[in-house]
Amino acid sequence: MPTLVLSLFGNNNAESVTETEYYSTLLDGPCWKSLQKKLPDQRQQLQEGRRDAVGHLQVVTGQSSVDGSAVVGMLCAPKEDDDESNDDTVVQLKSGEALAAYSVAKIPSNVKAAHAAFTYAYTVTHVYPLLNQLDRVGGVIGNGGIAVTTPQHVVVIGGNEDAILAAKGLQSLGVSKVTMVTTQNPKIESSSASSIVKVTKADAEIGFAEEIGTFDAILDTVDVEMEMDENAPMLEGPVIRLLRQRHQCRTYMTTYTRAQQIIGEEGMFFGPNKVKQYQADLISNSKSASSPPVLTPPAQIGATVQTLLDHGVIWKNDKQQQQPFVRGWDLNRFMEQTVWPTDSRGAASTRYGFPVPGDLSLDYDENDHDNENENSINGMLSEAPLPKGARLDFDNDDDDQKHKGEDSLSSSSTAGTGEQYIRSVIGYKGLTLLETQEVDCVLFLSARWCRTCKKMQLPFRRMARLNNEDLDGGGDLVFAKGEASGRDGKMLGRTLGVESVPTFVLFRKGKPFGKPITVNRLPSEKLETAINYLKQGKEWNDELFADEQG
Repeated sequence: MPTLVLSLFGNNNAESVTETEYYSTLLDGPCWKSLQKKLPDQRQQLQEGRRDAVGHLQVVTGQSSVDGSAVVGMLCAPKEDDDESNDDTVVQLKSGEALAAYSVAKIPSNVKAAHAAFTYAYTVTHVYPLLNQLDRVGGVIGNGGIAVTTPQHVVVIGGNEDAILAAKGLQSLGVSKVTMVTTQNPKIESSSASSIVKVTKADAEIGFAEEIGTFDAILDTVDVEMEMDENAPMLEGPVIRLLRQRHQCRTYMTTYTRAQQIIGEEGMFFGPNKVKQYQADLISNSKSASSPPVLTPPAQIGATVQTLLDHGVIWKNDKQQQQPFVRGWDLNRFMEQTVWPTDSRGAASTRYGFPVPGDLSLDYDENDHDNENENSINGMLSEAPLPKGARLDFDNDDDDQKHKGEDSLSSSSTAGTGEQYIRSVIGYKGLTLLETQEVDCVLFLSARWCRTCKKMQLPFRRMARLNNEDLDGGGDLVFAKGEASGRDGKMLGRTLGVESVPTFVLFRKGKPFGKPITVNRLPSEKLETAINYLKQGKEWNDELFADEQG
């Protein structure tokens, strides 16, 4: 019987692999949902209305019974009594275990078996889903009759370590062009086979999708653009539909985990403990009778992993990990997600660079203001009259429904609009970032259903652009936008004491400066005066801002 090693990452060298070792990984969150659509067995389950909430990937390392070489792969599916498939479809280990031949890769002598297993798991989630799969074209017996080919152009969102390794892996597989889109400066160079284009947000005049034009696939290591409706697992969401329609992007894959979702929802203060509890519960449940079934080896996964190993593209983690392994979160990715600018042209918040559903700039008239009278609430102004449901109700979850964009609308260039100068503040976690960075900030709180908020988007972008030009690009004043509906938005509004939208909140050195300012049009003399007080270091004057009209 094989030996079961409980620590995920050991110190054994590939040259001295004598035991069969099992490495289990639980796949969850948006990462698992998007991966399911790329695995034929799982895709069929989704189409039939069946869905595993968690994926179970089991990788095995050991010695080949033929030549004693160290190998990594996935177990064969149990054979039926009448199965007459020949021995060429399996690789037998000295321990007696049978691996699917098309899942096997030889471990180079300079690579630890544990690192090979870790690379295998990350290849399944970060590289393999971006490859093109052609169903039922014949080929290797036991390979499902599926041919796997490389795309021509892949966009990788993010500059974190996993994004860099994925980009290098795609290079090694012969992808002609890999474009990295990131707010960071990743250390990766182009090769003779493909090129790496680093696009940073600070100097981007137009979004990456519009600038690039067409591309085959996206790997998103920062956030998620999928619809996460559990009752409709095949929904892709308006942004992904626009990527396909406007940019011929056939594949969208996110590596966003449930742990990252929890940190995004709960923030840095409360999130980590909830992540630990979630992972402990997940691992406990995986050891019960209702544990998720082990994944069937994907077609040609062994050849894909072999290419990465041979080119030195290795995911390493020498920390002792409990079995099964559950991917978590890290500060680097959290920071990149938080500081990524938001494109406010549409009625829903979209990350800058992605196509925008319901682009507001197409039908906005800056002279078209509401003619309603302004009503004073506690010395502040609100949209008048407020549309039904406009007063923020922090105990009502009706606003959590995502905005459905109109796919028929086309995107327009944002060059010179000021959108690139606006940052996104999402929930409580965004406030913590403002505080830790001691930012001077003008935060615009709006909501998807607010007509006046939509009309103020363009002049707010103009304010951000003019501020940047006046300060010659080197000013400390940050312009940001926050969504006040949905769970994160309600938490943000509750924390800031905001009762209606549109509302502006100013920050000095990361701390709220004065009281929220509610106006129903821009430009606003009251808001401009408050911003000048902020810039000039003056003290807040309640009487002045309460009496002055916006």
